[in-house]
Amino acid sequence: MGGHRDDLDGSWDWYNGQTVVIHRDHNCEVFLRDRRVNDGHWEWIGESRIRINWNYHGYVNVATVSDDGRFLYAESDQLGRARFARR
Repeated sequence: MGGHRDDLDGSWDWYNGQTVVIHRDHNCEVFLRDRRVNDGHWEWIGESRIRINWNYHGYVNVATVSDDGRFLYAESDQLGRARFARR
């Protein structure tokens, strides 16, 4: 895996029916339909890996961008493993 850094910003379908929006300014938001349910900040921690620090409950996800930029593969203690698909 190793998607290009420009592949990250945009909307991603999360495993639980929510949408994660990742912004170039290192902010991110989570929506359930039209309602924002969480937000946070992300940072690069490697060539194709990011860490997302969520404000609600303080959860942290570490995710890898797929080579083709279509998926994020995330891991966390709370989430386990999950895949985000680009919208």
